[in-house]
Amino acid sequence: MAAATASQPEINITIVIVRLISASSLPCIGHTLFANDSLVAAVFQAIDQRSAVINQFALLNALNCRLRLYRHRVASYDRRPSRERIDWRLNKRVMIVRVFSRIRAAALIVGCVAGLAGCAGSVAPEIKRLPERVELSGTFYRGQDYQSGPQVLASMLAQQGIVITPGLLQKPLHLPGAEAQLQQNMQNLAREYGMVVYPLDSQLPALLTQVAAGYPVMVRFTEGSALWAEPRYAILAGYNRQKQTVLLRAGMNRRNLMSFSSFESSFKDAGGWAVLIQKPNQIPANVDQQRWLKAASDLGQAGQEQAAARAKKALTAQ
Repeated sequence: MAAATASQPEINITIVIVRLISASSLPCIGHTLFANDSLVAAVFQAIDQRSAVINQFALLNALNCRLRLYRHRVASYDRRPSRERIDWRLNKRVMIVRVFSRIRAAALIVGCVAGLAGCAGSVAPEIKRLPERVELSGTFYRGQDYQSGPQVLASMLAQQGIVITPGLLQKPLHLPGAEAQLQQNMQNLAREYGMVVYPLDSQLPALLTQVAAGYPVMVRFTEGSALWAEPRYAILAGYNRQKQTVLLRAGMNRRNLMSFSSFESSFKDAGGWAVLIQKPNQIPANVDQQRWLKAASDLGQAGQEQAAARAKKALTAQ
């Protein structure tokens, strides 16, 4: 009976302490205090020794000390500074994000401006020395047949004073049926009309130099999409140096504007073929003498000996 009486106070005191701890609003008291406090560890040791008197004094003393300590901490604890610190940290992060966003936007703007400046500065020096804008006038026949070859050739011959139409050229060009030889056949036919066919370098400055001198250029370029593109003939009749565009007369379009880069790409994809169709006395700008003499010889071999002689004489008289 004595043992039972002695053990009953231990259970009651322990229950009371546990209830007090559980009912307490102190954060982490059930874990932090019992895990880290040496005094409480001594209390549990006393409980294990089953000493009722020591248990009572030890537990009450421990509870009293810890409650006083946490009452003092709770009394001095204020949540508002912590919230202010959290708000300040959030505001700081927002400010940092805004600063970096503005820096990134500024860098993007600077990059775009630099890219535009780079594009503007990519024009060849030979083009920069040319007039800012040129557009040549002249006869133009619209049409899509046979890659617009007969239409373009008729337009070039008409600008030299020859009375001609595209329909009159189809039979001499062996169309339909000789589409694969169209490029060579057009040059041969132009010589039969007494014209000098002067080939040009496949570089944009060389083409625009002739346009600036007043001579339209017959070119071949590809037209269409990336999946389906076909070669087409056109007249290079103008350009705008500031906007970096060329003016083509091709197909059904009298004023087909293309950027320098797009034209150069499609022009080279089609082989980079470009020629002048000149009268024997029309010396091209920046003429290559050997090339002109070769073109005059080809004219003579086509049965136009007198025209070939005039072409050679015009070169020596220059």
